[in-house]
Amino acid sequence: MTPAKRGIVISPPFAKLPAGGVRVGGYLSTFEIRKYLLYWDEIDYPDNNFISVDAGSDMQYLIDSGVALRTRVSFQGGVSSGSGEFFLEAQQVAFDKHNQLEPGAWSLAQPVDEPFFANVQSSLAIEYELWNSLPVPSNDVPLNEILEFKAKRRDELLALRVFLDEMHQAVISSADIPRAKNTQLSKLELSLKDVDRVLGEHGIRKIMTSLRGYIAGEYGNVLAAGGAGSWVGPLIGIDPVTAGALGAGFAFAIKPILSPRAPSGTHPLVYVSSIRQSFR
Repeated sequence: MTPAKRGIVISPPFAKLPAGGVRVGGYLSTFEIRKYLLYWDEIDYPDNNFISVDAGSDMQYLIDSGVALRTRVSFQGGVSSGSGEFFLEAQQVAFDKHNQLEPGAWSLAQPVDEPFFANVQSSLAIEYELWNSLPVPSNDVPLNEILEFKAKRRDELLALRVFLDEMHQAVISSADIPRAKNTQLSKLELSLKDVDRVLGEHGIRKIMTSLRGYIAGEYGNVLAAGGAGSWVGPLIGIDPVTAGALGAGFAFAIKPILSPRAPSGTHPLVYVSSIRQSFR
């Protein structure tokens, strides 16, 4: 049974270094926080005992409101690397704890354009991208207004979130992959329109943004069926003015990635911000 609750474990902002490792710094953007708040029930922004990153005023408000937390990860001994990987290791540890208690209810998110993890395994992954089509409250929308909206329109938000989580499975389990993609695209469009509509009905100012999701798995049958190539479809039901000058769309592909380690038989969903200027 699909759990009704959905949680997201997020990393601090970081940049990959050419020589390896990461450089961590800065606050989570107010826009990213509003995206996580709207589409997930609980947010975890892990902390650690080596170097603590300030949560920032928005995240602290959510912690005080009971919808966010900071799992404290304690590492033993000295810092093994000066390249910041322990921030991402803390994210993995926090996710593992949540996943053990509530299997399948939690995902990972990083405010970057490509995922990066401290401990990885090479695997195939389904990648999908919502391009200029995910409605998110604008930076100036008070957090308490978003919380009030979520309490009133939970059904529309839950429907979209569960659909995104399960969309990959609907495609790869189909004997007719192209047809399954088209069917899922139609359902996705309707779900996005529902969220866009109810945000408008409540007078919440919004911006259409992009989101990419990855999930690793065993996709040999999909590859054999010719499903590994990129697939792009338009989302014609969203007002192009609202969606932005570049229009809205959806991309789907199977590609090799370095995914976070996970117990055998489990594959966490990973979400990243999308800053690409075109599908590729």
